[in-house]
Amino acid sequence: MAELCVDKLTEDILYACASPPVAGVNAVVKIINYDDIDRAATTFATGFTSEVIDNLAIVEDAPVLTLQGYKRSNNPGFDLVKVENRPDKFTHLLEFIIFQLTKENKKALNQLTKGARIVVIVQNVYLGPDKGDAFEIYGFDTGLEIQTATRRLNDNDGVTNVTMQSQDGEEEPNAPYTWLDTDYATTKAAFDALGAEAPGGGGG
Repeated sequence: MAELCVDKLTEDILYACASPPVAGVNAVVKIINYDDIDRAATTFATGFTSEVIDNLAIVEDAPVLTLQGYKRSNNPGFDLVKVENRPDKFTHLLEFIIFQLTKENKKALNQLTKGARIVVIVQNVYLGPDKGDAFEIYGFDTGLEIQTATRRLNDNDGVTNVTMQSQDGEEEPNAPYTWLDTDYATTKAAFDALGAEAPGGGGG
């Protein structure tokens, strides 16, 4: 009999009374070039192969860059994309601000406009009931590309607003993955270490 690739709902959707939702994301976001993720070596948690990465593998010596935000300037998210004759997908996105358009930041912006495709890792303010929901990965399967960049020197202190997003027709098959390597402390240490050995501490 042919396999029907249709899921049935098996999980309760519950409200954790002891861990109410909290908005916000950490000011520091890690950026990895899409091609520098070693997907063959990356592994997923048992029973959550579409939800949780428990070992994130990066190509040796690949740069990991830092996006330094301020307060709520980094704004990741996703939107469902309904598809008529195939599984539904998700658009992943990251809205952020370039505060000073220095020559280095301008170089990074130009690189984004010339085809750079990225994966981003964020740390949520909300950690989850067991601190297992703190870290999320956006763009893992298809990557994020620049969609908008807007600057008006007389508005908002002259900052540049940028949106990275899944390309139309190349949306992600799943919601952003949770990254949980053993426990919160281990994952936090791994997150902080990303890019630490790069020249200048990995900040582009």
